[in-house]
Amino acid sequence: MRKKFSFFTLFFLISLVGFLFQVSSVWAGDISMAGRKMPPTLEVGANKFAGAGSCNKEKCHGHATKPRANEYTTWIKAEIHSAGYSVLYEKEAKEIAKKFGIKGKAGEDERCAVCHSLFLDKKPDLKGAKFDVNEGVTCEACHGPSSGYLEPHAKPYEPKGAEGKVLDEARAKRHKESVGLGMWDAKNPKLRIETCVFCHYQISGKMLDAGHPDLKFEMTYFQKTMPVHWVETPDKGDGFSAKIAAAGQAISLREALKKLGDAASSKSSNVDASYEQAMSHYKILKAIASAGFGSTGGLDAGMKGLAGNKGGAAKLAGAADKLFNTLIGASYSKASTPKIMKAISGSADLTGNPTKNDAEQAFMILDGIYSTYGSDEGVLGALDELYYGLYAEDPAQEPPPYDGKAFGKNLAKVGSVVK
Repeated sequence: MRKKFSFFTLFFLISLVGFLFQVSSVWAGDISMAGRKMPPTLEVGANKFAGAGSCNKEKCHGHATKPRANEYTTWIKAEIHSAGYSVLYEKEAKEIAKKFGIKGKAGEDERCAVCHSLFLDKKPDLKGAKFDVNEGVTCEACHGPSSGYLEPHAKPYEPKGAEGKVLDEARAKRHKESVGLGMWDAKNPKLRIETCVFCHYQISGKMLDAGHPDLKFEMTYFQKTMPVHWVETPDKGDGFSAKIAAAGQAISLREALKKLGDAASSKSSNVDASYEQAMSHYKILKAIASAGFGSTGGLDAGMKGLAGNKGGAAKLAGAADKLFNTLIGASYSKASTPKIMKAISGSADLTGNPTKNDAEQAFMILDGIYSTYGSDEGVLGALDELYYGLYAEDPAQEPPPYDGKAFGKNLAKVGSVVK
């Protein structure tokens, strides 16, 4: 059996150095990435950030073990994002900051701190009494500043002994009330995907040249492998995971194209790696389109032309964004998951001699949506073979040499066992 946690830990330690670029465009005021603002927009005079400690009460989210009450405990003990700020004081981060041209401590430089914490030095009026930048990437990074919804959100609302539809309706009502008071709606698939992908792919060519890790991302896999502290409610439907997987690839392509354009314009030594990353998302999207979800027609000619003109990548981002909105609005059902899995594992682009970027995206999306496919030892075994071809089982080991042809054959096997 795969040791997923060891890979997850390694993956997120790599990703963490670039996490939280949503912060730069949401509440840091005049700091943004490429002039874009990450939704939801935080207006001056809105709720204050009360600090993660405000959620740490046993009857709220600070219980030691009880589901739906141990979110803070899970975050502080097992969630790598809680180390978002402290990592800036580690040796590797110091070296990257120095090469990037930062003088002084990385944790005190706005360009670093704004991405690794709720950095509010330019908007001190948004700091609540218990706010602490050292908490890193907190609950409020994804759920929004809580001063307006904290107390109402904490009041009991579940009818005693309620279960099934009655309980679902009570929970949905409370969530709607909280959103009305300023909570960010993480149930909204578009907002959820935008938040995560925007953070992970905002790495400039100059940052890569300074030694910043080149990030990888696939929404369903990261949701599945992080310490889960939420329940996907019935109102989302049986096809929610397929929607997240498909739309997540489109928005990942959008951000990867912008990243590639930046790498090309800055003459980064990592431009080829950024190109491969964008192409991997495109190949997955072509496979998803072949299953009847969206169309890459608006991207095909431009993506083909990137091989000779990588500087034109950013111009294609608009087409990827349109596809993202199309896939968000498409209809999905329980049957969508095996259709997408078969399409990816049957793609000639991915089963011939895929690049390692191709292989990583293919594995992550298949493994990510498998959780909604159902228990099947044959499929799980085939996914295990993909995993073994990419990652070491122990963090102390070196990953095995990547063999594209062998991975492609094993990928095709997944399609042969998916029902």
